[in-house]
Amino acid sequence: GGSDKLFDGKTLCNLNTTAFDNLVVSVYGEDTPEAEEPAPSGMTFTNPVAPGADPFVFKDDDGTYYLYATSGDAYGYRVMSSKNLVEWTAEGYCLHYAWDGVYDDPTWTNSYKQFWAPEVIKYDGKYYMTVSFQDGLNFAVSDSPLGPFKTIGPDVLFPGIRSLDGHFFLDDDNTMYFYFVSSGAASFNGQSVASGNNIWGCVLDMEAFAADRQDVIDSASIRLLVQSDNAYDAGAKIVEGPFMIKNGDTYYLTFSSGGYKTPHYAVHYVTSKDPLSGFTRDAKNVALKSTDLYY
Repeated sequence: GGSDKLFDGKTLCNLNTTAFDNLVVSVYGEDTPEAEEPAPSGMTFTNPVAPGADPFVFKDDDGTYYLYATSGDAYGYRVMSSKNLVEWTAEGYCLHYAWDGVYDDPTWTNSYKQFWAPEVIKYDGKYYMTVSFQDGLNFAVSDSPLGPFKTIGPDVLFPGIRSLDGHFFLDDDNTMYFYFVSSGAASFNGQSVASGNNIWGCVLDMEAFAADRQDVIDSASIRLLVQSDNAYDAGAKIVEGPFMIKNGDTYYLTFSSGGYKTPHYAVHYVTSKDPLSGFTRDAKNVALKSTDLYY
């Protein structure tokens, strides 16, 4: 180290879990930046590398990685940075509810602000964050991945609907899509759900973002993509954490299924040729699950 802000996972949380000796982090692709540093020889770390849930790692153009997560923090989001995915530097808050320019619901009485599942994407030189807090979603923008992020667009994207777990996806044609989860009753464009967690998708207007307008979502584009189902979700009626991957002309939407407090919690996926329609659930489409039902 040498720095009181520099640590690895073993120092932070020595849980006697699996250690990876002589780990080498490699990046594959033609756009590998020269600035990226390999892991120092002989360095080891122990998972977990940081406390929290819902982790999201954003890689900037210079090769620096930024880690955002649900940390249990009552006041906002913190960020960590790394050049090699082994050494991490705690960078402090990147968004705080008490900062000027950050929306804070005046009717919220719970001291726990519920800052969950942040994600960041870079677009046209700006860094955009999806913010899930106080039972609702909105967006924030910054000139740096370290913040400060300030909320932009409408105070709450979907008033009256409990929403969470926002996700950005930039398609090949430069269309920006946004995926999110409703919890409880919700209705958009004639499609309705009465209960449970369900996944929706829509188109974002990036020009509206740049102009700091309120109509950042193309409301007519909102579609129900994955509906919770007891037959797939171990009776929990929960699908959450959407994440989109495109391979060729096929869209793969991954998501978590079942209750996170149960051993049945798993990662599922659905596929389609269209980013906003045609996704069908199949019991075989499981990407990750636990075989230890006593966990």
